[in-house]
Amino acid sequence: MAQFSRPEDDISFGTWFTSPLWSKLDEGDPDDIDFIECPNSSNTTCELDMGAVSTPESGVRSLYVRTRKGAEGGNQRGLDYDLLQGGVSVQSGTVEANLTDEFTTIEIVITESVTDYSDLTLQLTSTGTTGGAGGNRRTVEISWVVFEIPDAAPPATRRIFNIS
Repeated sequence: MAQFSRPEDDISFGTWFTSPLWSKLDEGDPDDIDFIECPNSSNTTCELDMGAVSTPESGVRSLYVRTRKGAEGGNQRGLDYDLLQGGVSVQSGTVEANLTDEFTTIEIVITESVTDYSDLTLQLTSTGTTGGAGGNRRTVEISWVVFEIPDAAPPATRRIFNIS
């Protein structure tokens, strides 16, 4: 089994729209009907408060982001991420440097140590070319975000001995 941390509030949204952002990304399964967009004229960052989960047992921790650019061809667009714990970066990198016009779910294995799973936020930053002819400009769109981690570690057991 696994635990799932999904966006549950907006911390900041830059020029991403339409707020509240988190409510368009928090489905149990991917749903491409509602999504958030970064305009085709800027690169900007949004930050999402991720739902608290319990400290897990050992195992793979995966961040899933479902994203695309708004139309075929045109400017190259991409997406970067930064997973933060208590406002400090735990792991960052590129979700995808060259998005296609089809929603694609990308798995990012979190290899860095997280110690407090109740205080995580996720920054998502659009990247790529925003200038040039209007017909070449493309939005960056995200329809789903989830952080999947193993089940919570079982509580430590204590043995109580009755010595008479």
